[in-house]
Amino acid sequence: MSLLEIRSLSVAYGGHRPAVRSADLDVDAKQTLAIVGESGSGKTTVANAIMGLLPADVSISGRIALPGAELTGLAKGAWRSVRGRRIGYVPQDPMLSFNEVLSIGAHFKETIAAHRLAPRGNWRALASERLLEVGLAEPDRVLRQYPHQLSGGMRQRALIALAVLARPELIIADEPSSALDVIVQKHVLDLLGELTSHLGSSLILITHDLGLVADRSDRVAVMHLGEIVEVGPTAEVISRPTHPYTRELLAAVPKLSSFRERETLAELDGNGAALAVAGLVKDFKLKQARASTQSGAASGSSGRRRLLRAVDHVDLSIRKGQRGECVALVGESGSGKSTVAKLILGLERPTEGAIRLGGEAARAGGRGGRRRRAAGIQVVFQDPYASLDPQFTVARTLAEPLVIHRRGGRAERRARIRELIGLVGLPEAILDRYPGELSGGQRQRVALARALALEPDVLLLDEAVSALDVIVQAQILETLRELRRRLGLSMLFITHDLAVVSEIADRVAVIKEGRIVEIGPVAEVFEGPGHPYTRELLDAVPGQSHF
Repeated sequence: MSLLEIRSLSVAYGGHRPAVRSADLDVDAKQTLAIVGESGSGKTTVANAIMGLLPADVSISGRIALPGAELTGLAKGAWRSVRGRRIGYVPQDPMLSFNEVLSIGAHFKETIAAHRLAPRGNWRALASERLLEVGLAEPDRVLRQYPHQLSGGMRQRALIALAVLARPELIIADEPSSALDVIVQKHVLDLLGELTSHLGSSLILITHDLGLVADRSDRVAVMHLGEIVEVGPTAEVISRPTHPYTRELLAAVPKLSSFRERETLAELDGNGAALAVAGLVKDFKLKQARASTQSGAASGSSGRRRLLRAVDHVDLSIRKGQRGECVALVGESGSGKSTVAKLILGLERPTEGAIRLGGEAARAGGRGGRRRRAAGIQVVFQDPYASLDPQFTVARTLAEPLVIHRRGGRAERRARIRELIGLVGLPEAILDRYPGELSGGQRQRVALARALALEPDVLLLDEAVSALDVIVQAQILETLRELRRRLGLSMLFITHDLAVVSEIADRVAVIKEGRIVEIGPVAEVFEGPGHPYTRELLDAVPGQSHF
């Protein structure tokens, strides 16, 4: 029996080419439908059309219906009986989805009141019940906290609890795990599956991750350039795709077994380490208030301090060569990966230990030390839009490090900029554009080109492909392989995605609670993990048995 019917849905923004064209979809009762495609394919537009969240200037035609309710053209006031009550919504980014100045409890109170789900003044009992249901064991404490005081996984669980407050018939989850590491992702998706099964709800899972699609959905709709190009049972579409775009998506999925088939790029020359980290320790001082005095006065800012050890005696090296070594550092959120990166880059000072670039001690202080570090190591961050100045053209972005470090005259810089843009596979015509005029993949290529401007020995990539669609991700990984072939770069690749590690790295170091618990060649670690945590990470990678 069909719960949701979509017929001939077309959506256009502000008179532009339709973002969605003539889409037909059915979601049956108690069914999970995945909508998959790259950024700009129309997935989120379909979700927003179902939820009635499209902007006012949008042009929409076609039919969207739940049993007894036509949603297309529904009056604004009538949406209250549908949105939140019959359809629950789990958005992509839990930090941006909460109002950061309101407590978690205030969000629940507002939603419960809007839908009259509990008598006035009794909202807390219902909120606590839902938080317990999603695995948040101390609901009273969670309700008092603010979004920034929760971990990413806890925030996502709280959003799911909000989405199921009214026991909706349909839940739409838009990239619900894209910002989460692999273990937390598994827990969140397990929770969604258990809740929809328990409630008898249907689920629309919007994602670009075909591993999740393979593991978590009954049916899949593939979208490309606003059109649904293929739809059917998930197992059938994955095993026997009929559309070229579906086959392209499937071919681009990173696989845990890739290390068995890919070319080994490292050609080490015995000249030592491009980067060596020894005994690295980082302690952070946390303020801890003293107990109240007998008179009841709090001690305030005079509290004692305790230490949090974020990095605990880390040893790590990346070797030089004609094609330098790529070492991956993997672990879940909070494991210490990014703190290690900040210490190597000089953005934090180590409590103990040594960092050597090209055999020389890396110094954080002084103009000369900063210049030596910049020449030795450069970084590519996760979000290329956030790391590029929106007011700089691509040409100015690439010129900036050359100007700051006084590399060449004006003519030499122009030539170097043209060389850099060619290295990352972009046309020279892009030099006059701004970041907002580029796709996500183009922006990340620009970020790569900027990192290469000073000819570093080591490239540090901090979750550099995790925000990209699977096809763009595959293109960036191939660009990185080509850069290793041509430039002999050594790389430190920080990620939580073990399938990507299999595609790019020679060795892998697994970090947990600030300590490296396992390190070795990718083949050895993946085929015979020696630590239970490594096995847990490997087991959490979605969909690998299907590819």
